[in-house]
Amino acid sequence: SMEKIKLTYFNIEGVAEPIRLAFALAGIEYEDERIAFDQWKDMKPKMPFGQLPVLTINDGPMQTQSMAMLRWVGMMQQQQQQKQQSSSHSDKSSLLYPVNDPAAVYKIEEAMGVVEDLRKSWTPCLAMGRAPLTYGHPEGFFDTADGQARIQQVRELWVRETFPLYAQQLQGLLAKYNGQWLASTEAPTIVDCVAVVFLRGFTK
Repeated sequence: SMEKIKLTYFNIEGVAEPIRLAFALAGIEYEDERIAFDQWKDMKPKMPFGQLPVLTINDGPMQTQSMAMLRWVGMMQQQQQQKQQSSSHSDKSSLLYPVNDPAAVYKIEEAMGVVEDLRKSWTPCLAMGRAPLTYGHPEGFFDTADGQARIQQVRELWVRETFPLYAQQLQGLLAKYNGQWLASTEAPTIVDCVAVVFLRGFTK
């Protein structure tokens, strides 16, 4: 019997979009519950860790952590393919997270490390406006002209110096394994789901 799966997040891409992509690629049915921002205030205290996304399986307890969800979808896909072993669907080359193949998983996790480092390097550029005290500036600083100029400066520096370094690393991974996907697979894996959503954010 199919499991009843529900993914709950805001109606934006954010950290849930790689999971949504993985569900689509894996062909796993799920409920894509999208919360309006004005609903969040009432929901937040009821959420584990006060965060989204949450994943609910068969109306069980809410589960957290987007990267754990992403890997879980990959493992569920493999489990489903093993059940359909006799059918043509059991094609190892299209697995999102081939847990029985340590060498393939290592390549996925290696690429994931680079993508995560890239995402972390961008976080201050995004977050400093919302949390000035965290970044050593007084409350309200980023509402001033000086504050706006500071954010602009930090972001331009990232685009000019930091991003090219990581882009080079990602290009290096593609060249190293001679693949069109980041983990040199014949089809996308979970790391491609993360990378495409993050990089696509800069084209909007």
